[in-house]
Amino acid sequence: MNELLRNAFLLYLVVTVFAITWLSLFVIGVLKNSKQIESKLMRLLLCFLVLAIFLFVFLYFFIYQSLYPITLAYYEFKNDMATDVTGRISEIYQDGRDRMKITVGEQTYIMVYDKNSVYAEIAGSLSKGDTVTLRVGNKSNYVFDISK
Repeated sequence: MNELLRNAFLLYLVVTVFAITWLSLFVIGVLKNSKQIESKLMRLLLCFLVLAIFLFVFLYFFIYQSLYPITLAYYEFKNDMATDVTGRISEIYQDGRDRMKITVGEQTYIMVYDKNSVYAEIAGSLSKGDTVTLRVGNKSNYVFDISK
């Protein structure tokens, strides 16, 4: 599980760095082309608007939605900050190529797995109504261990 979380973390980190590079180039292009606008007030408003949108998009989508959850899960796994949850699966579905969302009771947990790992076999054998014990991160709700 350590390797899976680390690989997911590194993937999201690379995507975030790639995104900030392209978004920065876009902002620099807008700022350079804004010199053609003669009105100083319009130029300032355009630059402020583009920078505000850039910061919002980057912070929300790339940091808060993507990088923060996997970073928190990796930190909790490394520092053994997890609790055990036992219950009946009320919903289970594939979310992306390497993620599965498992709903136990009212709470939804995320399991990261690799097709070649033991967790892939367990994930394939889970179904709605099974009683499972999950070891999950305290705040991240990522599954670190699962047993039937």
